[in-house]
Amino acid sequence: MKKRTIAMILSTLLILTVVAGCASHPADPAPTPTETIEPTAEPTPAPTTEPTATPEPTPEPTPEPTPAPTTEPADENALTEEELAEFNEMLVTIVNMGEEDAYVSDVSCFFTSYYDDPKDLNLRNFLRYYPYSEPVTDEAEFDEIKKLDNWPFPEAESLEKMPVPVHRMLREDVDTTLIRYAGITTADLSGVGAEYVYYLEEYDAYYNYTSDFGPGTFQASHGERDGYFVTLFNESGHGATVVLRLELVDGCWLIRSYTLDEN
Repeated sequence: MKKRTIAMILSTLLILTVVAGCASHPADPAPTPTETIEPTAEPTPAPTTEPTATPEPTPEPTPEPTPAPTTEPADENALTEEELAEFNEMLVTIVNMGEEDAYVSDVSCFFTSYYDDPKDLNLRNFLRYYPYSEPVTDEAEFDEIKKLDNWPFPEAESLEKMPVPVHRMLREDVDTTLIRYAGITTADLSGVGAEYVYYLEEYDAYYNYTSDFGPGTFQASHGERDGYFVTLFNESGHGATVVLRLELVDGCWLIRSYTLDEN
């Protein structure tokens, strides 16, 4: 009984000791209640708007290149505009050198009569406005001119009394023109119009007495080629056509005929 009582006392003391030990230590603080944080909602991304592309302007359709106008005529034998212009430039009668300066080309003499062959051109008409001439000023030379047959001014005793000027044209110059444009000389001419031509052998010169201005002219409206030959046409407007035929010889165009077609 005594042992049992002691045991009970000891157990009681042990319990008290444990309780006192527990009281001597502060209790662990109560945990601070954790604030519940609602999860942040992911921001809803703004709908991505694709940039509206500015529409490219509709390209204008590229026009088909306009072909350059051709100067080739439909007729394969016809001269082009460029070729015709070159021939007309070669055959121009009055050549302008400036505003007030011009001269007459000697080709004009070939357009003063019609002929099927330049050997049959009218020499009187050819020389009437021949540009390479000079006035006669020597009375002795004029006295010889007055002795020529058919001289139309027998009453003019001197150059001073002449109603029109008298011009001298050296045969050498005339031959140069004939060779240049027709390949012939005065010796080849058939004599058409020669009875009205005034020539002095001692001066080897021809003479005329014109005071006006009227050289022959020709400008082609169209033309055609045939090998080494070119034919140029000038419509007169009165149902007739003037026709000039040329031949290429050694790089030079020579006159072969100058005719009038009245059909």
